Amino acid sequence: MVLKLLAALCNAEQIDFLTDLTKSSIDNQIVTVQSYEQFILKMEGTYDRIAVHCDLFQCTYPWEWMVDLKIRQPQARIMIALSTKSYDSIYNDVITRLAVDFDFTIVPLGLSEQEIAEKFAQGLLNYPLALPSKRAALITLISASSKDGATTLAVNTALTLAKTTSLKIGLLDLNLKAPDIKDNFNIAQARKSLFSLRPKLNSNSITSVDLMEHCYTYKGFKNLYLLLGSHRRDTAGDLTIEQMKNLIDVARRTFDIVIADVHTFADNAATIYAIKHADHRWIVTQPNYVSFKSSWVDWYDCYWRHCGLEKDSFSLIVNRMSVNSGMKASAIEADLGIKLLGVISNVMGGEGIKAVNEGLPLLLAENNGAFTKEMNVIASRLLERIGIEFSDAPSDNKQAFGFLSKIVSVMTAKL
Repeated sequence: MVLKLLAALCNAEQIDFLTDLTKSSIDNQIVTVQSYEQFILKMEGTYDRIAVHCDLFQCTYPWEWMVDLKIRQPQARIMIALSTKSYDSIYNDVITRLAVDFDFTIVPLGLSEQEIAEKFAQGLLNYPLALPSKRAALITLISASSKDGATTLAVNTALTLAKTTSLKIGLLDLNLKAPDIKDNFNIAQARKSLFSLRPKLNSNSITSVDLMEHCYTYKGFKNLYLLLGSHRRDTAGDLTIEQMKNLIDVARRTFDIVIADVHTFADNAATIYAIKHADHRWIVTQPNYVSFKSSWVDWYDCYWRHCGLEKDSFSLIVNRMSVNSGMKASAIEADLGIKLLGVISNVMGGEGIKAVNEGLPLLLAENNGAFTKEMNVIASRLLERIGIEFSDAPSDNKQAFGFLSKIVSVMTAKL
């Protein structure tokens, strides 16, 4: 059976990529357009499957063009990619609700142009996407509200893994608006950073060698690599989804585990891509309503659900928990509907502030026994989820890891 297919994309590069993916389908008739006017003209025909990008419809409302599409092509199986240019949560809500009514398929936000073209090819021709080769797990940390401690958790998780395993750990500061990892490690002048890597990112030509050349190592941790953030915070909006895809793909080929610290607000490519494509997404919150009941809930409702992410695709870490908080971590877990991964107690005596001000990570500070145990539990749970055997740890750490695996259940019972 010959299928008549219509694909409406935003630019010639996307169309060329889609054409290349579908070139083996010589028995089907594929029509491609890249403007609203071309799309309207081609709608005079009849099609079996249609894939359209919302960016083509900047001058008309979704309840107009979607209704028209349904009326004129009632027989077609239709796929719609949400807009990446004119972001508006209400706009996307309308499209997704109409899509449910009309039985259209939605391609969620957070994908590169190439990935959208791949989704279109898959939808139009049941094109089998190639399975990714073996790559490092990506763990992305985000604060529920600003300064809830995602950077602290990212830094100390990376240190814990570097200290207790022989794995190559890549810690990426992708917080484009508040890059703090440099200060956490007391690296005074960052000659190498995400900003110095920009020429390679701009040309989408970054390699593992390039990435390693722009990373720092820290003291005795030879298996920990730090890509520091950009001090040019005004350029946060300049980085694209495609550039972030390139960087993260290379990082996953270069390291055994990649940890990314991103900004709270989903208004930049680094936050969007690193959260969307993470294997493990950690929300770090303080035990107060501003964090977990206001900021995070608002961002999830207006953005992350449009990326196709369910609440159960996130894990929760409650930071700075104390007996005086008046809340239990289990209550926050139940309120958010997100499974609790771990709890970090509030570090007393000003040690937490001191660690940040002096650039000495808490894991390496004196009298940090409770904090180290809590970080070890989180690291142990992460390794278990990734499927890494404790035998990957250096011989002098295997016994410690064996002990950690036994105390996880005990710690969980106390949460």
